[in-house]
Amino acid sequence: MTNKHSEPTTRRAPSIAIAFRTFGRTLRHGYDNIGTLLVASIFWYVGAILILPLGVVTAGLHRVTRPMTEERAANWRSFYAEARADLWWSSALMATLILGVALLEGNIRFYAASPDTITQWIALPFRTLMLIWLGVMLFAFPLAVRQQDRRMRTTLRNAFLLVVANAPGVLLSLILLTLLMIGLVLLPPLFLILPGVAALWGQENVRMLLVASGDIPPDEVADRPRGAPPKDDLTTGGRRTG
Repeated sequence: MTNKHSEPTTRRAPSIAIAFRTFGRTLRHGYDNIGTLLVASIFWYVGAILILPLGVVTAGLHRVTRPMTEERAANWRSFYAEARADLWWSSALMATLILGVALLEGNIRFYAASPDTITQWIALPFRTLMLIWLGVMLFAFPLAVRQQDRRMRTTLRNAFLLVVANAPGVLLSLILLTLLMIGLVLLPPLFLILPGVAALWGQENVRMLLVASGDIPPDEVADRPRGAPPKDDLTTGGRRTG
């Protein structure tokens, strides 16, 4: 999504089908790029442990995984390629996303702990807002690295609109992603690639939703009809080289 498309269009995307396609494409592209995904995930862990700005390493992870969704060659060296440019917007975005979770969770716990049944029901709207916010968290960084305008207001607005317009599919996507994460945790050493898989999932989901809604054009390789051979001048062995 670029400045030309400041917000998602009104065309509805088949979000539930896209959630299942996201699952399949994440497995396939993750497997195809397992080495790059592992290196980038380790960089993310190291950055988090060293208390580097979490937004910067998260943005770096999305820069590495974005080409995977378009079936282009991904390179772990792009992780820190734009770290200086990413510092401010990514740090502000990550802080806002975490703050949103903390505020919503605080309200949920406060109202749910009330002895009054009516007051407890007030927690329900906050639980709904939490689901929406989790969708925003999943989509915010994939959208931001695609936009020329990376102001937080623009990113959050676009992520919110995309989540609300595709709510059933986004909910299913969150459930499928959670199941995948649980599976990776139970299969050591695959838990090492958890950050990379989460970033790849968000990139896959966002790209397909934007294509389906008409916000970005279909990719001639990644979105080619099933069974169609890739174009020889763009690919090598079925995958792009750049």
